[in-house]
Amino acid sequence: MTRTFRPLLIVALLATALAGCAPMAVKDITADRTGYLEKNFTPALLSADTGKTIAGVKIAPRFSKATVEYKYEIETNLGEKKVSESATIQYEDLGNGVIREMAEYFNNGIPVSTSYELRYGGFLPLRTQRVFNANRVGNLIVEVKQFKSFDKNFANMQENSKYDADWASGNTVQIMNFFDRKQTCTTGKAYAANTVNAAFAGNAVDVDCELSFNGNLDTKQQFIYLQQYGFAVARGMTVTSGKIKATISSVKLQ
Repeated sequence: MTRTFRPLLIVALLATALAGCAPMAVKDITADRTGYLEKNFTPALLSADTGKTIAGVKIAPRFSKATVEYKYEIETNLGEKKVSESATIQYEDLGNGVIREMAEYFNNGIPVSTSYELRYGGFLPLRTQRVFNANRVGNLIVEVKQFKSFDKNFANMQENSKYDADWASGNTVQIMNFFDRKQTCTTGKAYAANTVNAAFAGNAVDVDCELSFNGNLDTKQQFIYLQQYGFAVARGMTVTSGKIKATISSVKLQ
């Protein structure tokens, strides 16, 4: 049987790999996406250990909100290409390096799913959930239970540097047998952020990350870190079944 390549699933690999079924109906979640995001994705709902770690960072918000529209070019290991995938991602700076994100993904212009996330610096997935429109119920929220190592400079990246974080992860009702996750990122030389998009000021650095699951490399991610704003936008992703290249088509900053 031929395996179907689902690029939108790969884009949300972190949000779906560990999730189970939640009792909340998808139609109830998507009826008020913004309200659901604001209620369920706040620093106050982080695990006690994670919340304490983040609270100690002490970084003031560097922007209010940003909306970025992406187009994706996908290539499978079979050489097939598609360019009909797209996403609109809203970013919000909650302070202390915490970026709240809500992403709506489209296939041929039709909404497919929505992801809700809290990410540190736009990199480390503190609290994530992916909700697929075709499903009856949503996936459980996945969270960092405890950081084993944590580099606060994931929210203050400089050029030609390396950053590591190591943590235990599980869904919100999980109390044992957590999954080990590790992320290692390296940055390149700084350059003008307005070359990424005219709306961005200051400097940017390209970031290449490797994400491991229970000690095994499973994803390579590419970002652009915007130093003035303290968050990262996507460049692409590599997994075993193919590659995704992300291109920014529009940016709105508030």
